[in-house]
Amino acid sequence: MTPLVLRRWPLMVACAALSWLVSATGVGAQPTPLTLADATARALERLPEVAIQRDAITIAAQGEMRAQAAYDPVIRLDSRLRSRTDPLNTLFVGAPEGALASRVNSLVGSASWTRLFESGATVTGSASTSLEDSTSRFALLTPAYLTSVGIEVRQPLLAGRRFDVQRRALKVSALDVSRSRTSLERLISETVAAVERAYWAVRATRDDVRIREQSLALAEAQREDTSVRIDAGTAAESDIAAPQAEIARRRTDLVRARDEALRADIGLRQLMAGTADSPVWTMAFDLADDPPAPPPPDQVDRLVADALERRPELADVDAARQIAELDTALARERTRTQLDLIAAYHLRGLAGGDNADLLVPFPGAVVTIPDAQRGGLDDSLQTLATHRFSDVYVGVSLALPLGRRAAKADVVAATLAERRTHLLRDQLAQRIATEVRTAAAVLSAARDRHDAATALETAATDLLAAEQARFDTGQSSNFFVLQRQTELAQASLARTAARLDMTRATTEVLRATGRLLERRGIALDLKGPVR
Repeated sequence: MTPLVLRRWPLMVACAALSWLVSATGVGAQPTPLTLADATARALERLPEVAIQRDAITIAAQGEMRAQAAYDPVIRLDSRLRSRTDPLNTLFVGAPEGALASRVNSLVGSASWTRLFESGATVTGSASTSLEDSTSRFALLTPAYLTSVGIEVRQPLLAGRRFDVQRRALKVSALDVSRSRTSLERLISETVAAVERAYWAVRATRDDVRIREQSLALAEAQREDTSVRIDAGTAAESDIAAPQAEIARRRTDLVRARDEALRADIGLRQLMAGTADSPVWTMAFDLADDPPAPPPPDQVDRLVADALERRPELADVDAARQIAELDTALARERTRTQLDLIAAYHLRGLAGGDNADLLVPFPGAVVTIPDAQRGGLDDSLQTLATHRFSDVYVGVSLALPLGRRAAKADVVAATLAERRTHLLRDQLAQRIATEVRTAAAVLSAARDRHDAATALETAATDLLAAEQARFDTGQSSNFFVLQRQTELAQASLARTAARLDMTRATTEVLRATGRLLERRGIALDLKGPVR
């Protein structure tokens, strides 16, 4: 390279770089250094899909809470004021004179507590009290205080004992939370991989622009050198045609490279912006990170084993398979006979005042009311404690649907759905193994291409220097110098492309094996932003 070219070379490269910076960002502000970690954090913080999936986890957690509500106790309170006259078809009406039947006025209050347990048992506790005032002349006590308290237990013995709808809903809701979490993990992994691809694409396209600007600068320097030689009479005027034609071609390539760089820049900004009015769209930035060295080669079988253990898609399919198994178990449970054990224990109490209009229909009969039943509400409650009036029963309830065609159809459908999830898992595992093997092969090939391109660039640099030296001594021509410049530019572009392919392949291997988030130090925090 001539002294004139060497003196002008730094100035031409600086001007070209400044021109690209202004055209790419559209502003003259100082560019902000942007690391890959910063770009990833911006994307994960602002990407709408991540926020939507986070909300899906919250919704699934609320579904789990809703399923647990089936086992919440229910308290029911009832009260009523009632006045009734019942028509009686009997000789002993007991109505006062002039009335067809007696009238009963009552004030009733009751409370009950019911809860379903995970064993399928239902327990109900109840208590009630009432005040009745009757005009019947046959009523021993009026007003009368009636009280009761009791408990009833219903336990399935066949259908519903091992499994029921409520227990299925509880387990399915927990699996839905797990599936939402794995979906978020998969989305974040894909987002991180997309950001890395976009980041290194910007780096590669900007390097392409830089290489083509350097190549254009070399051609312009060659033209200037040729012009000096023509002015000195050591070269023919026709020698200027080759550098000028090469300058036009390289300018066309530079325009194309800048267009590709601008597209790559927009792709990265789209991932980081999140919204149409984000300041990221107008921010000027420089990429602060260089492509990392690829990890050492690993055995493909080991990579496949890691992928089958780590990939969130398999965890999602496993959860779907468990849900299908729960559906099958519930369908089989419905084919069983409904046989419930029922047991109850109730206590009742009665107290009140003597009926002043009491009519004894049998002459000479003596009516004796125990002292314990004379009094008010407290006396009625005391009779509960003495267990004087108890009601105890134990029994079974049998429901036997004939045919059971609906239950049998549900079993067949649920079994086939369960089998389908097993097939889907095998299919997914095969696809994941193929992805890992392909990514590992691509990474190995990219390493080889990068090594070859690096060696080719070194050789092309030496050839250009030798050709330039021969041109300076008059032993070569513009044609060969420009050809060597083109070869050097092509070798540099090939090395840049191979380095991009190698970086992308490294990211793909990490994503395919499910180790990308771990290697990048990204942890899922469901209560806050991803870090």
